[in-house]
Amino acid sequence: MSLTPLDIHNKEFARSFRGYREEEVDDFLDLVVREFETVLRDSTALRDRIQECEKELRHYRNLEDTLNRTLIVAQETAREIKANADKEALLAIRQAEQQATRVIDEAQTRMGRAFAEYDELRRRAQVFRVRMRNFLESQLDLFQDATQDVDDDEGHQRLRSAPLPESTVQPVAVPEEPFEPLTPSGGAQGPGELPGPARGRRHWVDDLLDDKEDSR
Repeated sequence: MSLTPLDIHNKEFARSFRGYREEEVDDFLDLVVREFETVLRDSTALRDRIQECEKELRHYRNLEDTLNRTLIVAQETAREIKANADKEALLAIRQAEQQATRVIDEAQTRMGRAFAEYDELRRRAQVFRVRMRNFLESQLDLFQDATQDVDDDEGHQRLRSAPLPESTVQPVAVPEEPFEPLTPSGGAQGPGELPGPARGRRHWVDDLLDDKEDSR
């Protein structure tokens, strides 16, 4: 049975001979009632505070659980992000290696074509030099033949212009025609040019042009 301030205030004691003074007892009971009311209010306040604290404690515990779950989710997410980043990095590295391999292969292919074109140009240059040498040699032979023919013509002309012995016939001078060696253009020989028939050189130029067209 709980005791209340009202119970203390309404408490009545039996009277006896030589008992306590009623006024002092009533004053003391009033004091007890006031103190009890104070204690009761404090107790109620403390009980309310305890309930609030328990409520806050439950809130913080729930918050702690939420934070723990959030932390676990964050850790799992971080592991997944790291795993995905590792996969993407590995994929990027492989793609870069493949790209580098393709670039190297293309460069080697271009280099091979360049070397092949260089070898072809060297071969053509060699063929050109051989043909030019043959052409110059043939022109030199023609020049030498033409020179020999000129020498023969001059000797023949000297014999014809010499006076006949014991002859009454006056020699008739035959006018000499100036000798003009043939050149590729058909005109007179210029300085530094080799003589030769124009038709032979034209044929040689045609051959070079035919080779150039075939190479295309």
